[in-house]
Amino acid sequence: MNIKTQYQKMVAELLERNIRESDGLSEATVISFEIEHNLNLPDALRKYYRLLGNLKSINQAHDRLLHLDKIIFKDGKLIFFS
Repeated sequence: MNIKTQYQKMVAELLERNIRESDGLSEATVISFEIEHNLNLPDALRKYYRLLGNLKSINQAHDRLLHLDKIIFKDGKLIFFS
């Protein structure tokens, strides 16, 4: 099972619907972030942001996945989750 299929299953179980294009961030948004910060996001994180990066009902339900514009860098580390 690929990662998109796994995420689709999760969304279907939790929200009783399919993944929508608006649930994720655009490729251009992700690329702009990477260029601005001179880095490449790990592949799994990049795919997640592309598929579900805007889905607040999951990303903000308990622990919080930070939106790309809220990510911080501390002591050489990328902080993307709180």
